[in-house]
Amino acid sequence: MADKGFSLPDDAFVGILLRLPVSAQRRLRLVCRRWRDVVDERAPEQRQLRAKALAFFSKRGESRAIVFEDTGPAGRRARDWTFRSPRGIVGVVHMVGTCNGLLCLHETAPFGDGRVSVVTVANPITGEKQVLPPPVHKTASDAHGLYCFGYHPTTGQYKVVHVRPELDAVQVFTLGGTSWREVPALAAGATTCNRSSGVVTVDGSTYWLTARTDRVVALDLKDESVTSFDAPPAVRPIKTPPQAACQLTNVQARLGVAVTWYGLTATRVEVWVLDGGRQRPRWSRRYSIVEPTGRDQGRWITAPHFTHGEYVLKRSAVSGWLYRGKVGDLIEDKKKNNQLIKGAKLILNERIYGGLTTFAYVETREPLPSING
Repeated sequence: MADKGFSLPDDAFVGILLRLPVSAQRRLRLVCRRWRDVVDERAPEQRQLRAKALAFFSKRGESRAIVFEDTGPAGRRARDWTFRSPRGIVGVVHMVGTCNGLLCLHETAPFGDGRVSVVTVANPITGEKQVLPPPVHKTASDAHGLYCFGYHPTTGQYKVVHVRPELDAVQVFTLGGTSWREVPALAAGATTCNRSSGVVTVDGSTYWLTARTDRVVALDLKDESVTSFDAPPAVRPIKTPPQAACQLTNVQARLGVAVTWYGLTATRVEVWVLDGGRQRPRWSRRYSIVEPTGRDQGRWITAPHFTHGEYVLKRSAVSGWLYRGKVGDLIEDKKKNNQLIKGAKLILNERIYGGLTTFAYVETREPLPSING
């Protein structure tokens, strides 16, 4: 390994890598192609960082997370965790997001005329966790804001973002810090948030839709700048459910918007993907999927993580069972310009009640960032 006269043997470099935390290894991958290859090939933690699908079921009193193996028989479980609310049957634990093996959880429960809201970041493998201080609420509606969990590969920082329903600023908490701070969010046309569309973090930026779903707002987790740009063409006509709805998603590590139209005999889902990034945004329609909605056929494609390697996950609207279909098995109907998911396999046949969200998960023993650095 040489660069302008500096030489470091691969074995010596690997010896240094093995003494560094995984977060530092990820940053070293960005130095050059040679370092990236050595980290990927020789660092054991990096070899294990193949993302698995995580299905999170939120319900009163007790929520559940199931991680599925990405190899072997469909439905084989890698992990199965239960998250109980300290408030008992009135409390609900929701999954905010996952980053590099860390889970961000949000517990809510009624309390008097208001509600309890607790955000926790944890590594379920090591048992380490950090309970975040509550953000300051200016109005009662702030308690109903949306949370998102993200990581920026250049800074190596983990951040939790609180997006209020009525925006003058978003609140940001850097893991390892002690307090929330406000970031002005008065970008053009970005003064509201569409709660039903959700909030996602992809490739170092957090995204949400305005209330009218006509613009996408982006918060850069590196410099915390806020910008906005046009939403995909298919999203702009949508006004209210239940005839149609849209959901921000993660499509193979890129921002996606899933637009769903509900019909009597079929449900159609269009997935638009952002090309060119925030600076030069361009949208392309990646999928147009049709699912029958008959008595025993209706299945809903899960979110906010849309793709899991080569697969998408679907939940039966009747039984609640979970299926895995290969994206490569999407068969295009030339006449209708639509696609059908073929070859779906049952991976969970338990009737688990509660709201379902899906994420990508990688197992790690990386410690949480400490307040003292």
